[in-house]
Amino acid sequence: AADRIAAGDVTVTVTPRSDADVLGTAFTGMVGYLGEMAGAAESIAEGDLDVRVAPRSADDALGTAFQRMLQYLRTMAAAADRIADGDLRSDVEAQSERDALALAFQRMNHELRGIVGSLASSASELSDAAGMMAQSSHEAGRAVEEIADAVGDVAGGAERQVNLVEEARGN
Repeated sequence: AADRIAAGDVTVTVTPRSDADVLGTAFTGMVGYLGEMAGAAESIAEGDLDVRVAPRSADDALGTAFQRMLQYLRTMAAAADRIADGDLRSDVEAQSERDALALAFQRMNHELRGIVGSLASSASELSDAAGMMAQSSHEAGRAVEEIADAVGDVAGGAERQVNLVEEARGN
């Protein structure tokens, strides 16, 4: 049984031989604890960050590491939620120079800020262009009115000419 436990098999059933079997009792507790931790790891692997892991003692390196890992993943999930909500103001702090997830978040946040800045600049340029088009359209409308007035004047003048020619023929 000990070899199977050492190989990572947490399905081993260890039955103490008696109440005085300290080693058998310790193995039973160890297999139970490792089974709980494997279950927690499976839940975390499926994205469940509501898993509760409590170290069994101050010396519980595995339980403490799991708590730190869960806290880190919850922090990263909260950062992802803020970014998804459009908040690009806060930065994610890397836990170390090897923190691939936090470094990827920092790069993503930086790139998104650049994209949003470009979009804002483009929107401003588009707004300016629309204003210029509206002004041009207004000026073109005024020019059309002036041309229409001029055509009206020319038509009126042509009509006067026709009348004068008809009068001259009539004489």
